[in-house]
Amino acid sequence: MNRNHVVVFVWLKSHFLKSELPLSVRPNIRVFERLYLGILRDFECSEFLGYPRIDLEKKPRAPNAWIDSKGFGRLEDLVGQGYYRRQYKKLAYVNTSGVLRPLAGPCEFAGERRERRDRRESGKMDIRVRALVEAIHSSHTQAVIFLAGGASQALGWLMSVPGASNTILEVLVPYSRTSMIQLLGKIPLQYSSQETVEEMAILAYNRALKLSRPGLTVVGVGFTGTLASARPKFGDHRFYLSTRTCERLWTSRITLIKGMRTREEEDRISSHFLLKAIADACKVSPTFTSDLHESEVPTEFEKHFDEEQELQQIIDGKLWMKVYDFSFGTCQVLYINLFGYDSSNGFVTTIDDAFELSDKNAASERRIILSGSFNPLHDGHLRLMDIASSLCEGVPCFEISAINADKPPLEVAEIKRRVEQFKETGKTVIISNQPYFYKKAELFPGSAFVIGADTAIRLLNPIYYGDYHKMLEILLRCKSSGCLFLVGGRVVDGVFKVLDDLDIPEELKGMFISIPEERFRIDISSTEIRKNRGL
Repeated sequence: MNRNHVVVFVWLKSHFLKSELPLSVRPNIRVFERLYLGILRDFECSEFLGYPRIDLEKKPRAPNAWIDSKGFGRLEDLVGQGYYRRQYKKLAYVNTSGVLRPLAGPCEFAGERRERRDRRESGKMDIRVRALVEAIHSSHTQAVIFLAGGASQALGWLMSVPGASNTILEVLVPYSRTSMIQLLGKIPLQYSSQETVEEMAILAYNRALKLSRPGLTVVGVGFTGTLASARPKFGDHRFYLSTRTCERLWTSRITLIKGMRTREEEDRISSHFLLKAIADACKVSPTFTSDLHESEVPTEFEKHFDEEQELQQIIDGKLWMKVYDFSFGTCQVLYINLFGYDSSNGFVTTIDDAFELSDKNAASERRIILSGSFNPLHDGHLRLMDIASSLCEGVPCFEISAINADKPPLEVAEIKRRVEQFKETGKTVIISNQPYFYKKAELFPGSAFVIGADTAIRLLNPIYYGDYHKMLEILLRCKSSGCLFLVGGRVVDGVFKVLDDLDIPEELKGMFISIPEERFRIDISSTEIRKNRGL
């Protein structure tokens, strides 16, 4: 017998034979004594026939644990319950044959070790989930997410992977009833329903249009669910999710088997489906499948919209705007590649060059907006935008309101005709439903609006607001949102006027910037062009 072993004879219960239990310990007999006595206490030892015994009803229920050639076992190979002394660096384990073996590893109970390992592993993101999130962040799509009642883990996945700022514009969790009512602007018939989640997705889409960088695709995401909670629920455990893009409204409903999973497990499943819905809207293929029972079949609904339907939704007030991006970064990429223009002449030649230019333009989130009817678009508009862009850094955008303050709304066919003018110029044009500049400032916060002196005169006229103080209050809100007004000279009542000719209240002077007359002056308007053409 090795001198590092001490032979211990223990009488087991009557249905076990007497066994010799070798115990590997250091030569120091005091260490052995303390360890041995500790083991006996852990296994609820008692005196039996004058000898200490081990109650095997308390032994681990696992089969034989792995023991290596040195007599040390691996803790991760143990299954079931185990009892270990916390005070000693060497731990003892009793296998099914009743043999005591020392184990190397942290001094804690097997159950506690297992729980700690499970908690650590549960905090790790699945590699397939991470790959999908990385693909979403690389898709050049930005999203606003409104969710309540579940799918909370999806937010953690999206936010914890680098590149989240490329995708996430805003997240809102209207969990309380009051919060949901304020979001929807009404009391819903059901808080978790297809109608509610579709309205959430549309609101999120409008919000994404407002917050997104020019030239990027946007998606609005809605989620509402009723999952397992602290108190029993009489209804189904279900959730709805919906995504809205410029061309599609997609909705899905999933009813889970009640009582089959914990709240955390139901939340994980709903998070998987929410992540896959976002990936689908970003045109990214999911890399994993969710663990659903065969009876838990998703029910999907889908509506597709063409350009005319989308424009009609803007006229009806359901959507806030539509962006036609004819810049090199998006719509003209294929056109440029087909004809092989040279980047030395200001054009790009590859997809990578196009996205590089798009990203460079997107570095500034400020829009430089020239609003008008553009009936027709003429050289003066283009030159004015070029001069404004040289004075203020940002992305140039033309804007047409489908709703007029003193005229009927534009017809869909007429909107499409006016938009067609911008395709040849490679400019971005936005169709909105806001005819007033203070409303445009709310829709496009932080933008620089390019206006003529005639428009500035109307903008500063208290008669359009009711009184002077109301005008000042509204325009100060525009200023606080970061908006600027670049004012070009125009002929007013036969006299060419510039910003210096106008009476600007002291509180608003920093919001108005003059476009010098020597840099831009064209005494022609779209109205005069139509008259000359006999239109």
